[in-house]
Amino acid sequence: MSNNDLIKWVTSDVDFYDLLGTHFEAPETEIRRAYRKTALKYHPDKVGKDFDPAKYELFQAAYEVLIDPSLKSQYDNYRNAKILKKRANDLFDSKRKQMKEDLEAREKNGFSGPSKRPRNEDIHSESELELKRLAEEGRKRRAARAKLVAENSAPTQAPEKLVTTPAHMAEPLARQTEEDEIERLEKKIREVADAKAKRRAERKVKRTVEDKTASLKKDLNTLKEPNSTEEPATSKKNSPAHKSSSERKPDFSVTMARLKAAQQSRLQSKESKQE
Repeated sequence: MSNNDLIKWVTSDVDFYDLLGTHFEAPETEIRRAYRKTALKYHPDKVGKDFDPAKYELFQAAYEVLIDPSLKSQYDNYRNAKILKKRANDLFDSKRKQMKEDLEAREKNGFSGPSKRPRNEDIHSESELELKRLAEEGRKRRAARAKLVAENSAPTQAPEKLVTTPAHMAEPLARQTEEDEIERLEKKIREVADAKAKRRAERKVKRTVEDKTASLKKDLNTLKEPNSTEEPATSKKNSPAHKSSSERKPDFSVTMARLKAAQQSRLQSKESKQE
């Protein structure tokens, strides 16, 4: 194959070292020896009717890439980037799994925690801070992963039969599904936290209204109490006047007339006794 034909193979996802039965640090002589030994598995003269042209083409391309210093350097760079990306993905997957489990546990418990706990704002604040921290970590991991994938993206692609497989296609889809699930959990937990904050604010407003109502009632009762205590005194003061007005005093002229009549009656009685 010419170098132009081999360029497309430097971005192959197939491990050429494993295919030839050698290792990454093997010198050219060892690569040639491994090629001659492994060729027995793919050469048409050796396998007969089991010959696979696609596998043989891939085997030949692997050998020619690895013995060409320039092509080998390009392939090694791409291979190393792919290995680093896989390690990063494994690390992200581990942290993502832990984060997902944490979010699912929080969603299940609804931030309830122990049944008996002090009612203060510190616990709620800690839950909100932890939720924000987890959400921020998730965003950072997604951004870092997207950046890493963009940096290590291949400029060209190998033939479809060699580059992609159903497993490779399913892995990004599974990751995306997991990312969507994490976002859904984050959103649901935020909704739960917002609903609790709303209910707490409503209870606070209700308590404030009840306290103000009780205070107003107390003030009204305080204003009414002096009137009720003064009322008996007022009634006592007004009672004699009312009684005196209802009972009329005897007229003075009538009294004098009665006195004169009584005196005259005594005089007449005295005169009759003298006779």
